[in-house]
Amino acid sequence: MGRELEWKYAADRAILDAAEREHPGGWRQIVMETRYLDTPRGDFAARRWTFRQRMENGHSVYCLKTPGSGEARGEWEWQGDNAAAAVEQLTAAGAPAELRQLTDGRDLREVCGASFTRRCLTVALGKAQAEVALDDGVLRGGGKEVPLCEIEVEHKEGDEETTRRFADTVAATYALTALTESKFARANALTKTV
Repeated sequence: MGRELEWKYAADRAILDAAEREHPGGWRQIVMETRYLDTPRGDFAARRWTFRQRMENGHSVYCLKTPGSGEARGEWEWQGDNAAAAVEQLTAAGAPAELRQLTDGRDLREVCGASFTRRCLTVALGKAQAEVALDDGVLRGGGKEVPLCEIEVEHKEGDEETTRRFADTVAATYALTALTESKFARANALTKTV
């Protein structure tokens, strides 16, 4: 199973710039355009799944995320520009087979989205490897937009506790507040507000 373990923190542009200066060199920049998709009946939302298509510097990447145990969640990605092919590739890679049934013959619709620039850096932590992502842009939903400015620390390999301590250090260094909701959840909430 694909697995994602990350910690997200609310930030502002000054903090993002300070974090980048703290670790000079090695940062990659990715322009992200995200469309969060669901069936007309809301099958993904009912299962607390997130299905998205994200353009990353012009390259299409489909991703399915599912609830997991503890702080981790299921995550599978496939690079391509066809939703039907993505469903086949994601399930072949271990995503729930139910994904095929939910999308069979159904059009997917965009529920909400996000546009942001990500600066990311891979960090070696001795017993672990993590990625720090600095995200700056907007979340969109229901015809509304809100600013998006956050720091993510994602565990990539090795000892999870080492990455968790590193994430705690990043949060303490910049006096950051943890975000408990995903980008999708925050963008989707915009579709429900008046």
